[in-house]
Amino acid sequence: MTNGEGRIRNFVVTGANGYIGRRFVCIALARGYGVTVLGRSKQGVPHNASFVKWELGAKLPDLDLTAEETAIIHLAHDWASLHEDNINLVGTKILLEGAKAKGFRRFLFISSVSARADALNCYGRTKWDIEQILYGPDALAVRVGLVYGGPSRGMFGLLVRLVSLTPVLPMVGSSHLVQPIHLDEVCSGLIALAESSATGWKGLASPAPVTFAEFLRCLAQEGFASSLRILPVPLSLALAVATFSGRIPFGPRIDKERILGLAATPLLDCKADLENIGLRLRTVAEGLRQDAIGKKALLREGRTLCSYVLGRPAGKALTRHYVRAIRRVEGEVGAIALPRLSIWQPRLLRFFEPLRSDLMLARRLRVATALSEFSAEGFESLSHFSRANKLVKLVSIASQLILDIIAFPFRLWFTKTSSTQMS
Repeated sequence: MTNGEGRIRNFVVTGANGYIGRRFVCIALARGYGVTVLGRSKQGVPHNASFVKWELGAKLPDLDLTAEETAIIHLAHDWASLHEDNINLVGTKILLEGAKAKGFRRFLFISSVSARADALNCYGRTKWDIEQILYGPDALAVRVGLVYGGPSRGMFGLLVRLVSLTPVLPMVGSSHLVQPIHLDEVCSGLIALAESSATGWKGLASPAPVTFAEFLRCLAQEGFASSLRILPVPLSLALAVATFSGRIPFGPRIDKERILGLAATPLLDCKADLENIGLRLRTVAEGLRQDAIGKKALLREGRTLCSYVLGRPAGKALTRHYVRAIRRVEGEVGAIALPRLSIWQPRLLRFFEPLRSDLMLARRLRVATALSEFSAEGFESLSHFSRANKLVKLVSIASQLILDIIAFPFRLWFTKTSSTQMS
């Protein structure tokens, strides 16, 4: 339902400085809605949005808006608040009562798929408790899945940092199923739900769950052109490490809330919810490929492969030519998962170059080779080699042959592994 056809013309947003809130404000403004931000600071609020000073627990301020055309999107959450006498519960109740008293058409509380009475972490229990105080045809709880994409903030930002640091990642709950949804899809879903007459709770999460390990490996490949091995960590061990880290002066603090949140998340059957608002979700790979992080990953792949072919760092122009060539040949594709060692040192790709020509890495190496040979760097390398004396040329050829012999067993193993993964 569009802005012109619907009943909602304005959004009042709390938590607008957060991961979801910032993108929601931008998307709502771009679609022609009026946006009023309630918060402590005006920092980060777009110039074409209104700002009213407010904090969680305070009454809903008087707003110069037509109440029956306005929806409240409640995203604000105080992470420091304890479960007992939780300001999130009290603050939401005050905000809800204020919205009802002023006659606002819709009140959307952004909840989580982890919301349940017996959730392992305080966050999930708090979200559940807040859902229980919502009532009436104007109130709706929206349970959101694992949000990814956009700027590296929130939980997504934490996972991006972890995946970018190491080729082997110890992780709690790697075999548990998660339901990813892109940040832009969350915002579109919230707008559509605000325009609807839905009550109770609705889900915004993928109807096709994947394991947490699969999600992380996809993030590594599509976001960093890297392979990733997940090392499962028992929950008890992770909690023990978190407790121990808290006792070390000036040491790193590991948040038990995050660990417990990853340990067990129930699945939501929200296929009908998505169909009712006409929202079709992309796969994680598709979502990341269309983000800035996915475009950088393909550039990273091109820089690695072209540098390997040249035997020297590839320039920006050659790398951009590689990306354009790949997309011209293969369409809107993403990066492949390169061994992390080869990204750090492209020369080591010799040990991973497949022997089968039909494998993806072999095909993309052919593209990199063709482009590199006709690049400025390629002509310079060829000219330098042609000017060398015979002894230098013989030593260079002999060393390359010896390296190929040494690398052959590794290439054979890598080819078999890649072929098995494709079958």
